[in-house]
Amino acid sequence: RQPEDVSYMFYSTGTTGDPTAIVHTPRSCRNRILAGIESTLIRPETVCLGLLPFFHGGGLDTVLRTSIAVGASLLVTTSRDPERLLDAIETHDVTDVRSVPTLTRRFLDVPDLEERDLSSVTAWRNGGTVLTESLAREFAEKLTPNVYNAYGTSESGTNAVLRPDDLPEHAGTVGKPLVDTEVRIVELDASRQ
Repeated sequence: RQPEDVSYMFYSTGTTGDPTAIVHTPRSCRNRILAGIESTLIRPETVCLGLLPFFHGGGLDTVLRTSIAVGASLLVTTSRDPERLLDAIETHDVTDVRSVPTLTRRFLDVPDLEERDLSSVTAWRNGGTVLTESLAREFAEKLTPNVYNAYGTSESGTNAVLRPDDLPEHAGTVGKPLVDTEVRIVELDASRQ
C-alpha cells in the first residue's frame, strides 16, 4: 500500500449534523496511532481496558490499533456496568482505561468503590468531550490520581492532552500539544458572529 492510499473511513456528524466520511490513509493511521501512544505512554506491558466504540476513531485508533501496535494486552467488553468493569480492572490488573467522562462518572456511583483496588491503573484516559474541573477532581480522588483528558478530532486524531500534573487546575482546556502538533491561539472577533 502507498502512504496516501485510502485505508479506512468512518463517519462523523461534526458541526453540521450531517454524516461526513472521514477518510484515512496508511500515513494518517500511523500518525493517529503514534498520538495515541504518546498521549498516555502505552507500552507492551500495558493492560488496556477499552471502553470506546470501535466504529469511531477514539476506539479504533487510540484503543485497538494503539494496543496492537505496541503489543499491549487489550480487554474488550460490551459491558458498561461499572461494577463489572471494576471487577475486570481488579482481576486483570488493568493499567490503562480508555473512556469518556460520562461513562467514567458512572464509576463514582458504585457503592463499594472505596473498597476497590485500583492501584494498578497508571492512566485513566478520557476523551470525546470536555472534562470539567469538578469531575477531574472527583476522578483523581475516588478512582486514580492518574487522570488524563485527550483532545482531538475525527480527522486528525489526538492533538493535545491534559496529564495528571495538569488536572484539575486546567480542566476545561484542550491541554498541551503532542509532538508534531502546531497550536495557534486566535482572539475571537465578536463582531463577526
